[in-house]
Amino acid sequence: MKFETMYIVYNNEETPVFVGNTPECCEFLNMTQASFYCLVTKTRNGIIKGRKYRVYKIEEETEDEI
Repeated sequence: MKFETMYIVYNNEETPVFVGNTPECCEFLNMTQASFYCLVTKTRNGIIKGRKYRVYKIEEETEDEI
């Protein structure tokens, strides 16, 4: 079974505003996939100053973690 990576988008007030896969998030944020992946990387690395949104990858739980 193929697992599609899901992301959660937060605004500046740290309120979740959207959850979806890459194409869905790109459409919501009105950006290309390259720009989206850049935003994900910058969020992960803590480079968030002046950004309207933060995007985090949602990790899948394995049976060992449950």
